[in-house]
Amino acid sequence: MEPSDVYPSEHIGRVFGEVKTGEFRFFIVPLRNILLKTSDFVVLDDPLHGEWCPIIAKVVDLSHREEVSTTEKSVRTVATCKVIGQVDLRNPEKIPVYMVKYPVNPGTYVYIAKHSFIQDIFCRSREGYPLKDKLFLGWFAEKVTDENGEPSMVDFYISFEELVKQHSAVLSMAGFGKTQLVTVILEEIANKYNYPIFVLDLYGEYFGVGKGKEEIKDYPFNFKVNVYTFDPRRVSDYLNVKVKDKTNYRLFRFSILSDWLDKVEELSYLLASNKNDVEALNLIFSHVLTVHEDVLKKFKISPFVLVVLELQRIVEQGGVQDPFTGIERKVALTLLGRVRSLVEEGLVWLGKDEKFFEAYMLDAEDRLCKAYGRTPIPKTGLKVEIPVESLNPEFMVKLGQVSIFDVGSFSEDLKRRVATLVLDKLYKARLEGKIPGFFLVIEGIDRLFSEVCFMEVIRRLVDEGLRLNISVCMVSQHPSKIEEVLGQMGIRFIGRLLNIEDLNCLKQVLGEEVLKEIPRMGVGEWFVDGLQKFPLEQPVRIRVREKYSKI
Repeated sequence: MEPSDVYPSEHIGRVFGEVKTGEFRFFIVPLRNILLKTSDFVVLDDPLHGEWCPIIAKVVDLSHREEVSTTEKSVRTVATCKVIGQVDLRNPEKIPVYMVKYPVNPGTYVYIAKHSFIQDIFCRSREGYPLKDKLFLGWFAEKVTDENGEPSMVDFYISFEELVKQHSAVLSMAGFGKTQLVTVILEEIANKYNYPIFVLDLYGEYFGVGKGKEEIKDYPFNFKVNVYTFDPRRVSDYLNVKVKDKTNYRLFRFSILSDWLDKVEELSYLLASNKNDVEALNLIFSHVLTVHEDVLKKFKISPFVLVVLELQRIVEQGGVQDPFTGIERKVALTLLGRVRSLVEEGLVWLGKDEKFFEAYMLDAEDRLCKAYGRTPIPKTGLKVEIPVESLNPEFMVKLGQVSIFDVGSFSEDLKRRVATLVLDKLYKARLEGKIPGFFLVIEGIDRLFSEVCFMEVIRRLVDEGLRLNISVCMVSQHPSKIEEVLGQMGIRFIGRLLNIEDLNCLKQVLGEEVLKEIPRMGVGEWFVDGLQKFPLEQPVRIRVREKYSKI
């Protein structure tokens, strides 16, 4: 790399006034095609080594200064910059970012940094070598002005090796992109490196991983996705967990339309827990009975099954809100979980065989799609219901495979007990060398911490996991609830948080300046902290790329 690759020949200003080691100001020289803004990168020649050791700085503030003389009045723009570091171009193979230990000289020319130079620097490790195992997660949150005056995105990469050799945490309140970020990470790891991945999915969020929304030329999805679960009744008996008492409820038997109409009100009462649920159910019921009336008669589909299919459609179509009914996806997901629980607990009866419901649902979906001329939503893999007694990690942790264990429809108590059982089996299988090292995602981990046995298992995984090549990624809405193990998470992805307790528990790892920004962050924006191979030591604010999977 030559000095001419770092900045153009025309300068954009000169340093003036008091100059500190990590901060300086300069008067901006107006250029025809460049309008400088905060977050832009600038470079200066080093006072000792000149253009071969350029100093990199970031514009953090802009202000206007009025100057008045006896003859005229003028306004000049002042840019305040923070020094990031400097690089040595004399060894092009190794270009680390060094700390600057002396101030630049007043009068030094300031140049806009070339986009290619900035991109090259951030595609290197902290030692200065180009990243060979990089994962593309998105871009720096703010666009930067390039040498042509155009706003440009700077790609953001992290090292695959660093990610799977540290524990990590994804921390954000609901609705601000946790699932999107984790999906992007899974896509990158599985598609580029075939590394084994296991996802403990508490909310049924990851069924669509590995199936593209559309054909992507450079993203073939060359990994396998399997979805597993337990029969809730059998696992309840196995773990000695009591299921909901059925004596207070009537069994709902849906076969014809009249049966359905008689029991709609009672079913609504059973399913709904708040006003939003009631409104959503009323919309679904009226939608089914009006829009799908001909389908009900012609294809003999039970209205109950059609309601479940509508809920599934809303969940699987993605987006925040269904355009046809106006129902929010998260409300549909909650209702769908309750409906499944009713069926699995035997409160809703659709046939004599306990396997009838699943077969009936698949058949009903095919008939519904046929009636409306729609193509069924493609599945990435059929959910496999495995006997709890024969849970075998060797089938679920393999190279080139993403395994998703779904407990979304289980009760909260059962979720905690099943999570403990599954993670304990995985840990012991890895300890005995029966399975390879793997990347473990635990979605909604803060909901599991009230289980004493789960805490024992998670402590073992966190304390001994890295030695066994098990990298734990904890996904949580409330970092304060997992504070006991949060300090052992080497890499932290921090999105929007408002809870005071959550913000307070991050004070030790984030500075006050970053902490103030967290409540103002948007959907898909993250601070990434704790990267040991990234050129910069301070947290980096990024915007995550769009996920390619259909979720």
